[in-house]
Amino acid sequence: MRISLRAFLVVPFVLQITSVTALVGYLSFRNSRAATADLTHQLIGTTLTQVTQQLDTYLAVPSQLSQRFLTALEADLIDLDDLDRVHRYLILKQRQTSGIATLLVGTPQGSFRTIHRVLPAEFANGSTLLDGFTLLDEDDLPYEAGLSDPNRPSQLHLHTIDSSGRLVKRVQTLQNLDVRDRPWYRQAVRTGQSGWTEPFQIGASPILTLNYFTPIYDAERSLLGVFSVNVSLDNLNEFLSNLKLSPNSEIFITEANGLLVATSATEASYLTTYRSTNNAQPKRVEFRRLLATDSRNAMVRSSARYLADNVGELTNLTTIKQMVAQIDGERRFLGVIPYQNGRGLDWRLVVVVPEADFMGEIGTQTRRTLLLCLGLLLSSVGFGLWMTRQIARPILSLSQAMQGYARDHLMPAIAPSRIQEIVALRAHFEQLTAQLERSFRSLQASERKFVKLLNNLPIGVSVFDAAGQLVLLNKQGAKLLGQVAAEESPETVLTKYPLHRAGTDTPYPSAELPITLALQGLVANADDIEMRVNGQRIPLEISAAPILAADGRVLYAVNIFQDISHKQQAQALQQHYHENLTAQVQERTLALQASEAELQEAQRLARVGSWELDVATGLMVWSAELARILGYDRVPVSPTYAELLSRLPADDRQPLEAAVAAAIASSQPYELEHRIICPDGSQRWCSAEVKPVAAPENKP
Repeated sequence: MRISLRAFLVVPFVLQITSVTALVGYLSFRNSRAATADLTHQLIGTTLTQVTQQLDTYLAVPSQLSQRFLTALEADLIDLDDLDRVHRYLILKQRQTSGIATLLVGTPQGSFRTIHRVLPAEFANGSTLLDGFTLLDEDDLPYEAGLSDPNRPSQLHLHTIDSSGRLVKRVQTLQNLDVRDRPWYRQAVRTGQSGWTEPFQIGASPILTLNYFTPIYDAERSLLGVFSVNVSLDNLNEFLSNLKLSPNSEIFITEANGLLVATSATEASYLTTYRSTNNAQPKRVEFRRLLATDSRNAMVRSSARYLADNVGELTNLTTIKQMVAQIDGERRFLGVIPYQNGRGLDWRLVVVVPEADFMGEIGTQTRRTLLLCLGLLLSSVGFGLWMTRQIARPILSLSQAMQGYARDHLMPAIAPSRIQEIVALRAHFEQLTAQLERSFRSLQASERKFVKLLNNLPIGVSVFDAAGQLVLLNKQGAKLLGQVAAEESPETVLTKYPLHRAGTDTPYPSAELPITLALQGLVANADDIEMRVNGQRIPLEISAAPILAADGRVLYAVNIFQDISHKQQAQALQQHYHENLTAQVQERTLALQASEAELQEAQRLARVGSWELDVATGLMVWSAELARILGYDRVPVSPTYAELLSRLPADDRQPLEAAVAAAIASSQPYELEHRIICPDGSQRWCSAEVKPVAAPENKP
């Protein structure tokens, strides 16, 4: 795929700017998000620690009051036998201590003393009992003092008090309220130690409280009574609501079983049902505690359900656990920490913060960044287009000039440019065109030389392209073939000038023609072809070879052909000479063989053997008679001089070697007599003549 220069310059530039812009925006958003997450985790950890400390402080008050009560008993400041005095002590401590809902003391005999702080929500809004939860007037001190006696332990009489803590008037009597049946009293008797109850309702009020109880024993571990303190969860709810980290964050406390204890949400952590009749526990409000997963606050409910589904992560939790979760389509930060005091409390403190509370400003900044990046992108694109035009226009002008030069060999005008590289490119182009002009002229001169050389060749030359079309034919070829059109193929030429196998009327197969094979990439030649022109047979010798591209493709095929009539005549004359010479050689060979046979027969009859030694090569030739004299059945194939000497006695070898050496040195024959050893071990005397034969260089 080809693209324009403008697109090649603009598109990568725009892509780079867009990528950098997107990357900067993404990294900015991600870093902001990471910083927000880190800060949120720190705030959640700090908040959980603060809530834990507040719980420690808030829940330490009942334990401190219990310890003071026991200390007062030990110091005889009060006595459980004098419950009225104990009651005044409780009233005093209630007024001195804030955050405490009720102080209570009960005995095994059924005596019961209470002092309850009445909250504003408990005051009646109307004139009837059904309109409120206490019968105190707004002018009365906000305390209800309750007492019962062993004679009627199920009745609890509620009184107002004055500023000195004395009982003033009875405002109400609660029935069926025996202290020994109260959950906190029964739990204290059962456990025999201090502890906490589960949250419960105080009397007829719409308030949930926790009760801290302490059983009182004498030296013999006999139960004297139970002291307990009620703390309102409303104070804890208020504290949690004041700790909210963001507009939509929530903090809530649950028991291990998932029941809500307190929450920062405005929705209550329990359901209430109003009743108008008295029953065994006189109240006009019935409470049903809610699981956190059933909370009427959507943030608390969905977060608690997520934690319930992932309860495995909270098992055996001992420290702060923080996580990020996708809940109801939004990211939330959650922090959970266990709260256990070893006296019956097993709570979970949970903080939930929606990421959107912190991402609002980040989103605004991100949009600003995106708008800024978009503006930068548009300006960059505009600048890129302008810059591309400044680069592309002179290059396009130069390209058009090159196309015009290639078409007409004329130099058109080129658009000016201030870009140094384009100016240099234009100069190089002008230099190139000048070189091309010189090359064209040189090529034309070379072409004329080539055509002249080709036409002066004494043989025919034709060139065919890869499609088999004739592209060139020299003068000698035209002289042999006559006029051949440039578009004619080898098959057309074959039809116009029939080719036959030499000496026959058999047409020469087109597939076997050298030019056909050359077009297939093969080198071929043939000298058994005859062409018939004007009734005459012209013998031809044809050679053809391909011209290949770098990848092996056939570009052209060169066909060389010539009339070989004179060559065939010379070959016929040469054949005649060869036959005569062969006959003469054969005749001489037969004569030589006859002479050799006569020589061997003469040696046999005369019992004369001979040997020849080539001094230069060391090769020897023995006659048949010599082999018989030496005891051989036949002439050895390659006898040696050493083998000849081995058939002489030891004292006769040196004279023979000396005679041979002297003959070679003096070029004179020598005669001597020596013995030979026959195969049976006997010896014979022989007369020998050593005669040197000189070579053409006068060397023996």
